[in-house]
Amino acid sequence: MGATEPGIAGERSAGAPPDAEADRRTSARNALKITAALGTTLTISFFVRVLIPRSLGPERFGDFSFSEAFTTTVFVALSLGLDTFIYREVSRRPERASDFWGGTLVLRLAISAALAGVVALFLHASGRSADVRSLVWLFAGVQLLTVVGATFQTLLHARATVDGLSLTSVGAKLVWAAGVASAAALRAPAWAFVLPSLVSEGLRATVLWLLARRNLGLRFRVNVAETRRVVVESAPFYFNAIAVAVMQKLDVSILALRAPSSEVGFYGVAVTVSSIALLGVPVLGSVLFPFLSRAAARSTDELDRLQAGILELTVAGSVPVALALSLGAEPIVRLLFGAAFAPAAPALAILAPMLVLTYANVVWAISLNVLGRGWSTAMATVGGIAVDAALNLGLLPTAMAFLGRPGSGGVACSVFMVVSEATVVCLFVRARGRRAALSSAVLSRFARTAGAAAIAVVTHLALAPLGPLRLVAAGVAYLAAAFALGALRRSDFDAAYALFGRRRGAARIT
Repeated sequence: MGATEPGIAGERSAGAPPDAEADRRTSARNALKITAALGTTLTISFFVRVLIPRSLGPERFGDFSFSEAFTTTVFVALSLGLDTFIYREVSRRPERASDFWGGTLVLRLAISAALAGVVALFLHASGRSADVRSLVWLFAGVQLLTVVGATFQTLLHARATVDGLSLTSVGAKLVWAAGVASAAALRAPAWAFVLPSLVSEGLRATVLWLLARRNLGLRFRVNVAETRRVVVESAPFYFNAIAVAVMQKLDVSILALRAPSSEVGFYGVAVTVSSIALLGVPVLGSVLFPFLSRAAARSTDELDRLQAGILELTVAGSVPVALALSLGAEPIVRLLFGAAFAPAAPALAILAPMLVLTYANVVWAISLNVLGRGWSTAMATVGGIAVDAALNLGLLPTAMAFLGRPGSGGVACSVFMVVSEATVVCLFVRARGRRAALSSAVLSRFARTAGAAAIAVVTHLALAPLGPLRLVAAGVAYLAAAFALGALRRSDFDAAYALFGRRRGAARIT
């Protein structure tokens, strides 16, 4: 990035539009509110997600994980691609919301009825147990309520109204946590661990609907012509949403068909821990999408500068987390889930580095979508699915037989997932254009961060006799190397500080 170019939170240049700086401050304040709420919900989710497998054990948690993955994959058809459409359009024209919301709700209910028939046929044909059937139907209800609530949430985000939304998210998580804790205390059957999700998502959707009515004047009406037009415009986002859901859950479903439930449980634990580290994705999507959409409307150059700055901050923030999860996989799994889930550690160690790729892909996907290139986003995701499906269907049994130990299925699935995510990276960079996707500053940050991470890994391996204490030494080594190599800079903290509107200065990401 050139020395005279403003960074993500830099001082407004003389020629910058007045609304651009105001937009940055509003987006920054919303990001701070969402991040604060996210921190609270992340803490709650962390403890609940640990409690569920500890209470159920590997085999029953395997059934739990399969049921959740299966329903998530099937009922992603309810999304209709609306969330991405709302971020792009309603952030500019809020009055459009009531024109399509009622019609899309009716359409979603009709799709739900059709999908329920498909699910019933699958459960009967595959001979799934009564326990798994109960889990699947409860998770199906959760998916419907989650999708409906997500639309209200997206409308509020697009309208830059997040105050009541943040409180609602925290309240729903508390209801969920209380219900799961009660199920654990009573040693209830697996279905009782899903029931709190159904209740909390129902309450959340209701409150968000009321907030949308108050803040956007949202009204229920069925406008067939407008609904049809919105669904057609959302087609690339819809296709991409389906592709993303399939990519995230396909390996679990394939593993469930080819391995015992305990193998699915081990892999489910690895995915659970890694997914907790991905809870920052909602902040990127809900804040950056409307922010970058308005930036793109002003100038493509401004979009490119903001994208580069966000990528640098994303790498600086995600690499330490990924490194900690990868190097500390074994003690983390044993501490959180107990010795019974120890075979999940290798899969977690492999999955963790993928977090960096995933966060980068989110930024590129948003940039492509705000530029009106939704089909490019979808095709990149489909490319990742094709690679993941081919590897799992073609090599999973062979890989499990070759490794020949508990948790081998999760190890194979993790390797395949990293390869597929790297494929998506290559496709996104090609679609966005190498210079636009990876500026020299971003490439330099990647290289410096990789060097610091390598020093941390070497330190961790060299101090193996110290046991878990070597994690501390590896962390210190990473921080020292990161600052020495320029992977972390004081300007990063200055930029983040300025981004949240606490001071106005010349901080920039270079």
